[in-house]
Amino acid sequence: MKKILISLGIIAGLAAVVTGITIAYFSDTESNTGNLFETGTIDIHIEGDNFTWTEYAVLDDMKPCYTDYINFTIYNDGSDPNPVNVWKHINVTAELDGVTSEPECTEQYGIWTEGTQGNPGTCEWNSHQNKNDISTIIDYDMIVRVYTPGGTLLWWQTIYDKDVTIAQIHSNQIYLGMIPVDGYMKVTQSYHMQDPDHSTNWAQGDTMAFDIEVTGIQLRGEAWLDFKQAKKDGEDYYKVKNPGNPAGTLTYKVKNPEFDYEFTASGLQPNIEYDLIYYADPWPGNNPGALLGVDTANAAGQITMADSVELNSDLPAAGDVNAPHGAKIWLVPSSDYDETNLKMEKWNPDNYLMEVGLIYYYDTDF
Repeated sequence: MKKILISLGIIAGLAAVVTGITIAYFSDTESNTGNLFETGTIDIHIEGDNFTWTEYAVLDDMKPCYTDYINFTIYNDGSDPNPVNVWKHINVTAELDGVTSEPECTEQYGIWTEGTQGNPGTCEWNSHQNKNDISTIIDYDMIVRVYTPGGTLLWWQTIYDKDVTIAQIHSNQIYLGMIPVDGYMKVTQSYHMQDPDHSTNWAQGDTMAFDIEVTGIQLRGEAWLDFKQAKKDGEDYYKVKNPGNPAGTLTYKVKNPEFDYEFTASGLQPNIEYDLIYYADPWPGNNPGALLGVDTANAAGQITMADSVELNSDLPAAGDVNAPHGAKIWLVPSSDYDETNLKMEKWNPDNYLMEVGLIYYYDTDF
């Protein structure tokens, strides 16, 4: 039996059970049927400016090619809520042998002795080492979806798509996005044990314990932009290219007579002129955005700009009926943007830095 033990930070409890596949992929001659997977569902109601949460869950009887889930919803509906930025952190605290089996022992060149009279067998490792790092064979994915107070999908992005292992994101602080006042965020995350070519018998019976911490901080004049991979497979799919290390950073005054900001970015096309914009849906649509700044990337593909722009508008603008609960900030090649009518006129998203989380700006003299 394989268990991944998880310590989670939550306010409410865990529930929900689904049944799993009944085929065991380990190469021992015995089969294992009737496995039970447990899925955590967590509701968190944020109160005050900051929050953290913790709880305990078990993903039971993991085997090669199995998938298990820990999904949760975060509600920003405290007594006096503010827009809130949310981060998630995974920290592996222990990887242990758990239960040693004969296949696990012999694959790693140990000497197995059968047990007698109901006693378990034992493995003599001698100069060999028992490998206990199943975090290296658990692939991870995570999608976040943000909803308006009325339950309309406002914004979404894929942060990981089975392109990292738990070991690779151990201790990373991952930014999930912004939740508007009275809105909520659904976080879908799954854990995939790799196929039998990687998850061989050395991993049998091992355990991995880790903490998951989610932290929310009231919106404070910071935003991050990154390249996103978009593809069409029935619906739009926006995959963040550099989770935890975005290509662009925006700092700005949330409440101010003018949009007062500084912006830096890297990884751009060298010597190309770019527009920093507030992008208003739909495209091309009837809700013009705003041009925040224009600059040319240097030979190293870097840009630095700062300005104080009179927008005569909040962000999002009052007329942006498709995004009333947060504004999108993009960096796009000037050749793709109509600076007169404040609209995109070409669509080459692979070349754009897009918002990793929505923002608000309040124009205090508008």
